[in-house]
Parts: sequence; structure tokens; C-alpha cells
Amino acid sequence: MSENEKTEEVSKKNYLSMAERGRKGGQARAKSLGHAGYVEMGRKGGKARAEQLNHDGYVEMGRKGGKARAEQLGVDGYTELGRKGGTARSKQLGHEGYVALGRKGGKARSAQLGHEGYVALGRKGGRARSEELGHEGYVSLGKKSKNVAANSTTTKNIKKAIV
Repeated sequence: MSENEKTEEVSKKNYLSMAERGRKGGQARAKSLGHAGYVEMGRKGGKARAEQLNHDGYVEMGRKGGKARAEQLGVDGYTELGRKGGTARSKQLGHEGYVALGRKGGKARSAQLGHEGYVALGRKGGRARSEELGHEGYVSLGKKSKNVAANSTTTKNIKKAIV
């Protein structure tokens, strides 16, 4: 291999963005550790970073990352990503554990904002969703949620009756 070919090969490698390099490195590390080991490595890294930044700094870092990812994927892609994550977490914790996790998060946010701020946050979210879907779409969404909740309750009652 001539010196010119080596330089050209090195130059090609430098065209990878930091994100692409990170992705490649992450994939290689995941292969060597397996999925569970890779997930555990991420948790340890997250804990170490949280200790460095303190809680508020760590939360802010997550917000910035979330905004960047939303811009990258668009609203629909970001929403779908959240659904996938929620489904995976629900499977991991089971339904009751997932519900408890949501309550814990709600209580933490309520403590942070105070009761009035928490209620206002919920209203703001509802208004934003209503504006996004229009009145009819928002009403339809509520009906779907009501049906899902009714079906969920029916399923729970059937399971209890079987046991």
C-alpha cells in the first residue's frame, strides 16, 4: 500500500461524524457484552454522570438530549420512540410495576411544582393536545381512552374471577 493510499484511507475514516463513530463503537461494545451487559454499562454510566452533575444538572442534560432527539426524529418519530420505550419498560416491570412507576414520577413532579403548578401542567398538556388534534379529534381520543380503560378493567375483573 502506497503512502498516498494510506492517507486516502485515513481521510475516509475521518468523514464519520461523532454520532456515527459512537454508534459503531456502541454496536461493537454491545456485541462483546451482550444486551444485558450493555444495558448495565449504560446504567453505571448514567449513575456516574448523575453524581458529577447533581440531580438538577442531570435532569437538564436529559431535557437537552430529548429536545435534540425530537428535532432529529420529528414529532411522530419521537412519539413512537416513547411508545416503544414504554412498552418495553411495561414488559420489564409488569403492569402493576409500570403503573407504580408512573405514580412515583407524578408525585415527584408534583412535589417539584407544587399542587397548583402540577394541575396547571396537566391543563396545559390537555389544551396543547386539543389544539393539535382539533376539538373532534380530542373528543375522539377521550372516547378511545375510556374504551381502553373499560376493557382493561373488564380484563382485570375476568382475571380475578378466573383465579
